[in-house]
Amino acid sequence: MDKPINERYEIIKQVSSITHGRIRSVIACYYYLEFARQLFEHKDKFEIYTNLQTEITTHLTSLSIDPTEVALFDRLIKQNIHELTEDNIFSSSYVLHTLEASIWAC
Repeated sequence: MDKPINERYEIIKQVSSITHGRIRSVIACYYYLEFARQLFEHKDKFEIYTNLQTEITTHLTSLSIDPTEVALFDRLIKQNIHELTEDNIFSSSYVLHTLEASIWAC
């Protein structure tokens, strides 16, 4: 948990790419594990959510990841997903829906 952000991202990318090679799956795993890491640090979930809006965006930008892929995560990194109603949260086998549902339900 005390590894630098670049190293954490690379480890997550290597492991998640074994079964899910698309960059959006890597980003989803990265987001989820960064959220979990801060939960282990006993941070408040709303504080974590706000932290990740900056941290994830900054890191993905520094990696020059396709902005259209990053934009798929706008409900998490630019909006307030916790303010959405249950009707606006989707849960399916699609990685982004599952990630949003898990963060919304926290």
